[in-house]
Amino acid sequence: MKSESGERPGLLHRTGRWCARHAWRTVAAWVLLLVAVGVADARWGGTYADSFSLPGTGTQTGTDLLKAHGSAGVGGITAPVVIRSDDGALTDHRAAIASAVTALGRLPHVLAVADPLATPGAVSADGGTALITVRFDAGPAGFGSSYLTGVDAAVRPLREDRLTVEYGDPLGQLAAPKAADRASEAIGVGVAVLVLLVGFGSVAAAGLPLLTAVLGLAVGLGGLGLLAAHVDFARAAPTSPR
Repeated sequence: MKSESGERPGLLHRTGRWCARHAWRTVAAWVLLLVAVGVADARWGGTYADSFSLPGTGTQTGTDLLKAHGSAGVGGITAPVVIRSDDGALTDHRAAIASAVTALGRLPHVLAVADPLATPGAVSADGGTALITVRFDAGPAGFGSSYLTGVDAAVRPLREDRLTVEYGDPLGQLAAPKAADRASEAIGVGVAVLVLLVGFGSVAAAGLPLLTAVLGLAVGLGGLGLLAAHVDFARAAPTSPR
């Protein structure tokens, strides 16, 4: 079949026309694809991680050199722990700070911990605020929420000594409250339904774009999970991190 200009329609045009003429077959094919990809992702899908290698890059070369020469205090991922005294200088809390530094250094994945009272520039000019620099062998955000329990226990002497303790990123990501993803997605879908209903004036016409979007998103996430078994992806790649 040729168009009015005498040219044969392109592949995209022919595919769309076939789908329109075989609507139920098309929907069934998408549903089957969704089920197949979902089952395959659950069976063979990989995991997402924020710590991975980038062969051939300058950053990776530098990291490999640091590891090869045993520079544990220089390499790794840095995360600051901010401490604040609202009653006197931090030098009045030496014992608590030393205890916390020692406890942090014993945690899994910790390469080194810098005592702020012995590190130049780690204490503010007024002596009331300081940074405890902790170096991890990987991104703390990937350790799991249970790891935060050990960190809280390590800095307990600071809090018991009436010091304020806050975690900086990336360690702070573990302490951050969970985002209300389901609520935000529900609001987005609801707004999309209203806009489409106003624009098309038909429930069927408004529902079709939403259905195709949900199917495409689900299949895409399943495919991403399968790729994650062979290629490194950050935890932010999918909408729902594993």
